[in-house]
Amino acid sequence: MVITCDISCSMGYIYVMPPKDDFNENSKSNVDEYIKDINLKIPYERSIDLGLILEKLKLSSKTYSEALEVIEINQEYCNDRDRNGYLIGIEMNLKAEDFIGLIKTKSFRVYETIWKEKEFYIATFDLYNIVFDENNVIYPLTKDNDTFVVVKVENKFNIGLIKAIVTCRNDIYPIEYFKKPQFIFLGEKQRNFEARQTSPNNVFAQGYSGEGEV
Repeated sequence: MVITCDISCSMGYIYVMPPKDDFNENSKSNVDEYIKDINLKIPYERSIDLGLILEKLKLSSKTYSEALEVIEINQEYCNDRDRNGYLIGIEMNLKAEDFIGLIKTKSFRVYETIWKEKEFYIATFDLYNIVFDENNVIYPLTKDNDTFVVVKVENKFNIGLIKAIVTCRNDIYPIEYFKKPQFIFLGEKQRNFEARQTSPNNVFAQGYSGEGEV
């Protein structure tokens, strides 16, 4: 899964579909060039219980695109979709320290589960308790009900933050793609970034709190 973080402007992008141009399967993570001894791994596990947890979340009758059109929710920036409504990528605020925190806490994970009597897999983009919070809403991406997003709705401006994708469409969202970490820093040079790490107010030393926007 390709996730970029532009250090110079604190912007991130999650390529939910495998990218065709900017990055490819040979693109390598460079986070370990900035942070020493970091374990770049996307955990995978099979969990029947997650299907039961999904059942407890509100399932919208509107698709994600319809919810945006009627302003039930708003986007943080621009989440790209194809002409059928399938999610291509997520654009978001993402500070470098939050990105590192999410990697260190293994927040990017892949699960397989049974939901709606079908086998789905879930790719998460935040801490477990944030992704599966009972106040989150599940939106189908299309009327085919084969791919969904888990959305945390912020009270201010009804910003809908996508915290996970739930899908059975391995042809569109290959599970092997989600399991391969391709975490890439863009922008600011390494020496400037390392200088920030040595600051007394360094967030890395404190650990990720889960309060950042992702």
